[in-house]
Amino acid sequence: IISSDTFKSLEKAARGEVPFSAELWVRIVYDFVYTFHIWKRNRHKLIDIMAPLYFGRAGAFMTETENLTNEQAEQIIEHQATVFEKEKEYLIKRWFNES
Repeated sequence: IISSDTFKSLEKAARGEVPFSAELWVRIVYDFVYTFHIWKRNRHKLIDIMAPLYFGRAGAFMTETENLTNEQAEQIIEHQATVFEKEKEYLIKRWFNES
């Protein structure tokens, strides 16, 4: 479902070697979007698979922002939105090259 590079980064994050960053989260989301596009089986199963990853990212975000002001936390959210925009090309390449 997710690319091998994304999976390797996710393993490192799970071991605590690297943070569960916005960049990693965006790659995971885009990999799941692509998989949803090509998946011919029960697509609701993808939600079940992605849920623990979502909770992991939510937990990482809470840890990252727990001691920040609202304005500082908003900057983190803005950064993530920027990463989604920046990495859109990753999704487009997967969408059209691997379909």
